[in-house]
Amino acid sequence: MNMVINMKRIISLFLALVMMFTMFSVISFATEKVKLSIKNETVYAGDEFTVSLFISDNSKMSGAVIDVYYDEGALEYVSSKSGAILDENANISIKNISSTDSKVRFTYLSPNSSVTSYGVLMSITFKALENASGTTDLKISIPNAADFVTKDLTKISYEVSNPSIKIINNSVSENKDETTLVPESTSVEETTFETQTQSTTEKIENENNENNEKDNKVDVIIIAMLVAGILLVTGGIVILSKNKKKE
Repeated sequence: MNMVINMKRIISLFLALVMMFTMFSVISFATEKVKLSIKNETVYAGDEFTVSLFISDNSKMSGAVIDVYYDEGALEYVSSKSGAILDENANISIKNISSTDSKVRFTYLSPNSSVTSYGVLMSITFKALENASGTTDLKISIPNAADFVTKDLTKISYEVSNPSIKIINNSVSENKDETTLVPESTSVEETTFETQTQSTTEKIENENNENNEKDNKVDVIIIAMLVAGILLVTGGIVILSKNKKKE
């Protein structure tokens, strides 16, 4: 009888341990930081180009205020548009604010829906100024943590990846041929295709890296659960053996 009671206790402890690790796993994934990023670009002075602000998978974002700062001495704002992953019925605003620190402000409010997929929040078209050269940076910023939230107004933990924009200016180069990005024999269509291919490859690599990180965490949790379970069962067997000897 005592052996049956002890076995039930061991099984109960093991189930409690499994539940504890499951809860830990859920909390761990829930607190992963959402990534906001813009990719690096290389452009010619005088040319227009477009950058996109990406958000990582399943952010559960329902409200946000995000600023992208830029240098008016190197870049001129042209236009912007919202991304396809956003709810069309949401309140979306994108404004260019010229001040001491020029920025493009993205505002989003969707009380009835959440962003659950990887993709573009907004795209911004800039023009590299004719006299610009060298490298200029864009800076992603959330003015207040309370401006980046889920439907229930829970603050979302996040990290940003700020890009650099390299501007090539042939007028200040000693050898124009050395600074030419596209050979004369290369067509615009081929160059565009190559850029899109590189962009797609980078996206796939980023998604694979994120998935690998999640898989590694799951593996660690499973291994920890198995080890704990083995130790618990072993301890139970030892206790049962001692009780049996006493009987």
